Amino acid sequence: MTWKNILIIALVLVVLYFIWYNSNRTCYYLPKDHNPEKFGKFYWFALHDIVNRIPCPGCRQEAVPMLSFMHDLVNFKIEKPLFDKENFYKHVEEICKLKK
Repeated sequence: MTWKNILIIALVLVVLYFIWYNSNRTCYYLPKDHNPEKFGKFYWFALHDIVNRIPCPGCRQEAVPMLSFMHDLVNFKIEKPLFDKENFYKHVEEICKLKK
């Protein structure tokens, strides 16, 4: 996977987020306070839910592991356990290959 594919998928995720945010299909209630311990779970749940609803199977197949990697990257930075270590290290290796 090239960096262009990663960028395209990231842009698709952003567009899908804004479509979801402005739709009335699903109602997520935003937490009142912005304490990371409280709102982190909410936002990650919402993002995972959006990605799992991508109608294109091929796009969803690419997006689900990417979002999982992003989530694990945040967990790694804040020293929380990784959910999918195999997926995390696979993406780290891909990024290292792009750097060469």
